[in-house]
Amino acid sequence: MKKNRIQKKFFALALLLFCICISTASAVSEKEDIITIDYVSDELVLTDKLVISGNAWLNEENFVEYDFNQKESFDEKGELITEKLSQSSGGMTLVRAKTDTKWYFSTYLKDTPPGDYIFRIWKNGDNENKITKEIYISPALTELAKSYQPEKTPMPQTNSDDNYFLSNSYKTKNSEINLILEPDLSSTKGTFAKGQKLLLSGESIPEKNILVWIEKKLYTQKPPFKKSIMFETDKNKKITGEGLLLSSYETKEMSSGQYFIYAITGDEKNLNIIKNLLESGKQPDEILTDYENNNPYQKFVMLLEEPWIRFDFSEYGELPQAVLDDYSYKALLGTTNLNPGTPLSLTIEPLDTESHFEKKTINDIEIKRQDTGRENVWTAKVKINEYFPNPGEYIVEINDKTGLCSATSVIEILDEDELKTPADENSLVVESYKVDQYTKDIQNSDTPKQKSAIPTAVLLFEGLLIICIIGLAFRKE
Repeated sequence: MKKNRIQKKFFALALLLFCICISTASAVSEKEDIITIDYVSDELVLTDKLVISGNAWLNEENFVEYDFNQKESFDEKGELITEKLSQSSGGMTLVRAKTDTKWYFSTYLKDTPPGDYIFRIWKNGDNENKITKEIYISPALTELAKSYQPEKTPMPQTNSDDNYFLSNSYKTKNSEINLILEPDLSSTKGTFAKGQKLLLSGESIPEKNILVWIEKKLYTQKPPFKKSIMFETDKNKKITGEGLLLSSYETKEMSSGQYFIYAITGDEKNLNIIKNLLESGKQPDEILTDYENNNPYQKFVMLLEEPWIRFDFSEYGELPQAVLDDYSYKALLGTTNLNPGTPLSLTIEPLDTESHFEKKTINDIEIKRQDTGRENVWTAKVKINEYFPNPGEYIVEINDKTGLCSATSVIEILDEDELKTPADENSLVVESYKVDQYTKDIQNSDTPKQKSAIPTAVLLFEGLLIICIIGLAFRKE
């Protein structure tokens, strides 16, 4: 009898343990190794330090390794070709077991040529599972291009620091200076397209001189860019003359990147002293701080970019289609970093080279400034039957008249009659409905699904079963 009771207790405890394991199996599953990469700011310039960071959670203590190379250093299979490396940086970070560890990678961009780069990070010993991100380094900005493994990498967050121009600008307090650049770079966060002129306007101390110093630091063998211009103000505080800082020819020949512009006021003697100090290679901010009380100044930042112009495409990466009729207009839209006032023209010609339709041009397309963002917008309103006389595909090109940049695409014009073709009389249209099995009412197919109660019922059943088994095992014979 005693032996039977022991067997019953043993059986009950074994069954209890089995039920507990089943009910909690999903809860104790091991968390997989996770490595994430944080958002990369698009506010960096070539003279800055690029910092990439993220988090790593590993089940066992290990190292995470990473590297940073040009995209052209990889073959078609994504394997690194060491003999083609132009830049390689990396290291290791120790990750404690089952802890959320922050890792950092950094490299200076001072000698980094523009182009596509790939950053890779992986767990030491797990070379088959590398998380990669592509980063594009433009002549002026560093931008996050895309992720090769989006399922393992969080989506980029919205950049809250959208005042790059203001954070790199300065004006002496309590001074009479209120100078602005034309075009106003504060509206484009400092970006400026090459091949356009830059002016200085606004107000300063009346009947004084203004020394403007423009400087770009280079960390290569090339000499740094330096230029000085002297202006005068009238009794009404206005700058005399045009206020030209850089001509369109100058900006076209200048190298892309970050430039600082200083406008210093004072008499000619003091300004010549400051000019000589600046030309000697001393830091402008240090010099101007010493002379600021008697020579107030204003500082600007300019990010000189290659000129570009683009179309606004559909979600499929092409110009939206249009239907040929006698009354409709088609609006072709796009963006550019060219300044408002830059003359644009649009040319249209059929893709079919045997067509007798001659190329047509729309001139004087206006560029408008956006309230937000660095890009300016342009719009061309086209009458369809005049510029697209026949159905088919047409080549559309937008360009500026000075030849700085252009963009080309193809638009498809559809025949209106083809869209009105009646359905075949033998065709069958099928619609599906959801019918309630009890009331037989027709329900909307998108009715939200109710959460199943099966898991709760299973847990209740297991609990009752465990109680009964325990009671059966320990009850007295």
